[in-house]
Amino acid sequence: MRSGLLRVCFLLFCCVLCIGDQFPFSVWSNATNAAVSHAPLASGVLVEVIGDHVWDSDVDTLLPDFEKNTIYTYFADVSSTRFGAAYIQVKLYKQGKEIERLNSKSNSPKRKTLSVEFDTRDADRVQLLLRTKTGKSHMGMKAEFTGMTVIKGKMDAELKQLPDFQVVPGYTVCSVYLNNLVADHESKLKTELSYKKAGDPNWMPALPLAFLYGDRAAAGSIVKLDENSKYQLKLTVNDNGKTYEKIADFSTLNGNVPVAKTIEIGPENFPGQFVAMESGSPSGYVRYVGKPGFVLQGSEDAHEVVRIEGLSHVILDGLTIRGGFRHGASVVASEHVIVRNCDIARFGRIGVQDGRRAGKFFHNGHRVNNDAGLHIHTVDHILIEKNYIHDPNGTSCSWFHSHPEGPNAIYIGETNAATIRFNDCAGSDHTRWNDAIEGWGNGQNTGSAYQDAEIYGNLLALGNDDGMELDGGQSNCRFFYNKSEQLLCGVSTAPCLIGPSYLFQNLITNLGDVYGCIGATVKNNFSDSGKGQVFLFNNTLLTGGGISMAGGSDGRDHSRYPGLAKLIILNNLLANKASYWSYGLWSVYHSKSDFNFLGSNQKTAEDLKLVANSKFKQDQNTIIGIPEFTAENSDDFTLKSGSFGTKRGTNIPNFTPMPNPNMGAFRSSHSQPMSNGSISDRTTRPRPLKSYLTPSSKNQFHSRLTLTWKTSSWS
Repeated sequence: MRSGLLRVCFLLFCCVLCIGDQFPFSVWSNATNAAVSHAPLASGVLVEVIGDHVWDSDVDTLLPDFEKNTIYTYFADVSSTRFGAAYIQVKLYKQGKEIERLNSKSNSPKRKTLSVEFDTRDADRVQLLLRTKTGKSHMGMKAEFTGMTVIKGKMDAELKQLPDFQVVPGYTVCSVYLNNLVADHESKLKTELSYKKAGDPNWMPALPLAFLYGDRAAAGSIVKLDENSKYQLKLTVNDNGKTYEKIADFSTLNGNVPVAKTIEIGPENFPGQFVAMESGSPSGYVRYVGKPGFVLQGSEDAHEVVRIEGLSHVILDGLTIRGGFRHGASVVASEHVIVRNCDIARFGRIGVQDGRRAGKFFHNGHRVNNDAGLHIHTVDHILIEKNYIHDPNGTSCSWFHSHPEGPNAIYIGETNAATIRFNDCAGSDHTRWNDAIEGWGNGQNTGSAYQDAEIYGNLLALGNDDGMELDGGQSNCRFFYNKSEQLLCGVSTAPCLIGPSYLFQNLITNLGDVYGCIGATVKNNFSDSGKGQVFLFNNTLLTGGGISMAGGSDGRDHSRYPGLAKLIILNNLLANKASYWSYGLWSVYHSKSDFNFLGSNQKTAEDLKLVANSKFKQDQNTIIGIPEFTAENSDDFTLKSGSFGTKRGTNIPNFTPMPNPNMGAFRSSHSQPMSNGSISDRTTRPRPLKSYLTPSSKNQFHSRLTLTWKTSSWS
């Protein structure tokens, strides 16, 4: 975290590069007068929320006299009466059309100075904005923006805060970072990563780190670790000829945290909304629970039924939440939060569909979108586990009309170190999700669960768009052991802006939105391709349009990152009804693909493999045939012992560390539960998913409990 003194010294040092130490109030205009008022301060602007608006407020000015294709950084000091509700933004325009927008992080108790780094590219206009949330829940909020400054170049003082070597353990994974490298291209960097459990004599290999173009950095993950266990890792590095070795001890996280105080919620302290007021500490969390049998039924004017804002070390445990004008529960600008064993339903607005306005749903003139069972924003370190989020009040439009908009089970953004595990997120035939888990800020580096994410063992069902939007930074994002069905697309990585992102051993099956339309099983297409690599290992993808190409205008022949292999696709089982993957994976972008199982007897599969082999030198060991599953009618998609596709995969260190593994998500037909450490006791879990499904879809699904523990061995 940058200190105020450090920033002052740095800005004085760089004053010759400043566009202006601060902007006069007279140049700031208000594009949302009905939603906010603005007034001058001695060194900035005061913004107050006075009304509602479909978007966040917009107080802006233009950047004068900037150079094209040049990096600048925009700063402001921000304080407000509500945390997580104010930020700064940059918009780039060319010939009157917006070509890019970039946000800072939102303000929080520990974050006052906000910054946006941006490349002017070929823009002919650059707009600087001061933004706040608006609407009923933020009415009367005041935000002070002071010391607005723009410098040419990156904020070196911030970059120097990054350690050369960093290890960040999760519950079953560990992130590894190398910063401040000499190498400016992946060809100039070589790394070898290995690990072992404390006391074990033998080192086990992991994948090398992925090079992060433009950052002189590299990152990677170790996966399939035991919770609450001690490990050691070893990293050998050749950085443009400079060789060295790093050894680090680390411990995976423990879900069993100490509790210092338990607060019960009941009729005497629940007037229709509960706002948590007490924080805990690392030595003792504050735990909020409901009195036995008590249902937290939100009042009509409660924006959310439960709110956590600006707190740390708190637990929501075993709450039954109903209602909420927008959300069941919100966690904003907080850190070290656990949400577990909660049953959340009947939240959000009921809209009326308007076919004349793109088929969207409207409530009192406002489009209904992103009402969520759990609304998570501006949070560091959150564990969301064993919750049942289901049956919102409203529903989403389908792509048949326009881009889906509607409720989400979880709406998450600007969240670091998020673990989302063993949750059932189920809509219904009549109340479909937009995305089961939607990410805020798709095109932002801090979009969704942007760094050190660990998302596994979840059931994502009954939506009109994606099972989950990982979209955003995806810096060491791990998505595994999840099941997606009755959705348009299984999972979205569009875009992976920083990377790397790892998707392994997921089951995506029985896709289809409310009208039965089917999209990609893995969606990658976005206006910005990003520089992050996406690794797809041992997934079972049974319906949909297969794996789509990365989007953006920079491709194989004009890449901003020459030589970048955007997707690495190994050991996957693709038995798709439409297609297997897009030719654009190779013709537009560089990707690497091999040892996959195309489950088909159609000539299209042969043609696809022929082109991949001959033109792009990919999928030399990919096979084609009809997969035989152990019990497909019971959702057991393990390949039958000895059938085509068994023992035909390739060894992937740490992910499938054995010779000739099976293709697809499941290793064997023997039922062996995953090692889940402290969360193996599920007696407090909400009722199984099947009991809530409507008759027409009830028999199509198995609860996540069945999927994870009774079907196959995922690990």
